[in-house]
Amino acid sequence: MNIINCRECGGKFSDKDAKCPHCGAPSGKAPKKDELNENEKRTTEKKVPSGRALKKDELNENEKETTERNMDAEKSNSGDIAEEIRNIKLQYESMYNEMKELFEKMRAGHDIIGNKISWLDEQNEQRKKSLEDIISKTSSKYSL
Repeated sequence: MNIINCRECGGKFSDKDAKCPHCGAPSGKAPKKDELNENEKRTTEKKVPSGRALKKDELNENEKETTERNMDAEKSNSGDIAEEIRNIKLQYESMYNEMKELFEKMRAGHDIIGNKISWLDEQNEQRKKSLEDIISKTSSKYSL
């Protein structure tokens, strides 16, 4: 038994396997009929032109049911993915709105602080002028 690389996906598997266990690509070596399981025997007995998918009327009942289950599973998976995308979008929108609200609060806080600082600056200027006036009057009164 040798380990070979798949020509399709590059995965490693035994040269005795008929197909890659990772992607299902044929190994290139045709297995003997007694090496196949029952489902593979039925599939290999069907002669289908290369590149053409089997039509539903070419499948036996078991294969039709399996195909329908697979199609239902794919629909279900795509529905699950769509639901997951919707959930992610809602989470994103919620986070965006929270961030926007926080930003607005920060901006409002910044404006309030800026206004307070401006008010304090005005108060200091007024006090400075008052003190200058008092000093000026006092020094002129006492001829300093």
